[in-house]
Amino acid sequence: MAFAFVFFNLARLGMQTVWVLYTGYRWGWGELSNGLTLALVGVMTALVQVGLTQRVIKRFGERRTILMGLAVSCISFALYGLSSQGWMMLATIVFASLGGVAFPAIQSFIAGRVRPEEQGATQGALTSLQSLASIVGPVVSRRCSASSLRRWHLSHSPVPPFYWARCSS
Repeated sequence: MAFAFVFFNLARLGMQTVWVLYTGYRWGWGELSNGLTLALVGVMTALVQVGLTQRVIKRFGERRTILMGLAVSCISFALYGLSSQGWMMLATIVFASLGGVAFPAIQSFIAGRVRPEEQGATQGALTSLQSLASIVGPVVSRRCSASSLRRWHLSHSPVPPFYWARCSS
């Protein structure tokens, strides 16, 4: 489960790293457009964490919530890549926010499988893994995205997102 947590973080961080580069290149979005879309990400994340996560975990349990959240996230990455117009990215942001239920469910699942006196160490280890992903993810995805965007520009391929999605996830 810790590996799922790390890879989920790597994919999410990779996308965050290339977001401005990709949207600027693909749709000519500037600072305002990118700032507003990333603000939407923040608002949707907060709404899901405050209003939905606990209800979903209570109703479906940790395992199903994890699977649902990871499935939504995977579908969202594909939708980001398949978006042919900027407004599709906004719709995908709203849908993708539902995948945010996976993080707390994974943490709860892992912490619930250790003795009470080990829960602090377990949460600390998960935070360390998340921090490590925060260091590695952007470096790897930025390197992949730069070379992928260059290849796309040279080949004039109509579907560049698959290159950077591949590198990010």
